Amino acid sequence: MEKIQLQETAELVGWIISGNHPEQLFNGHKLMVSQDGMEIFLTFARMDNGYHEYLVNKESSAKCGSFLRMNT
Repeated sequence: MEKIQLQETAELVGWIISGNHPEQLFNGHKLMVSQDGMEIFLTFARMDNGYHEYLVNKESSAKCGSFLRMNT
């Protein structure tokens, strides 16, 4: 399970960096839908502005003291 969680986190970080952000539809959360066999998983992820700034702005003075929170 840990490998799957790492992969899903990497996919969400890539999505954040890409700039495609329709999360206003989900009260500020990103929604990722994944499947494992016959099971479907909905993962809601949320971050604060500091985390986003840390990821997308290489010149940022923001330190990564915040986290991406994921709930499945």
